[in-house]
Amino acid sequence: MATTGKEEFVAEDLLESAVEFTNSRKFRNAIADFIDAHVHKFYSTAESKNSDSSELPHEYNQLFTEYQQLVDTLFETLAQEKGFTTQALYRCFRDAADNKFTALFEENEYKWFVDKVMSWMDFYEFLNMMHAAAHDRRKTAHK
Repeated sequence: MATTGKEEFVAEDLLESAVEFTNSRKFRNAIADFIDAHVHKFYSTAESKNSDSSELPHEYNQLFTEYQQLVDTLFETLAQEKGFTTQALYRCFRDAADNKFTALFEENEYKWFVDKVMSWMDFYEFLNMMHAAAHDRRKTAHK
């Protein structure tokens, strides 16, 4: 189903707000606080070259669920501030991923952002983020 010009404008405005929000101090600090609170749990596996999930501590799955809930709560806050539901915001992300706001033969200007949002919902991206933070902390501690 095609979007109307008004729907497209509202969706693009909401996408722009989401981009700004994820670059805000509030969003970044919430993610950083989560990392700070849990990074020590990843020290033991940070240097491992094996990312086989069957050999990872089960606690990582629980932490990933907490992380997803944090991201959802942050987006819920944004949606409420803008007068939308979280479902409308996520539908907007999905529509952007499906190029619904991009004219034929034009570049999707929100693809990078939708890819970033999707990475926040991916276990292995989460694991890479936590391992990178653990590696950085260890390197800093040894200086």
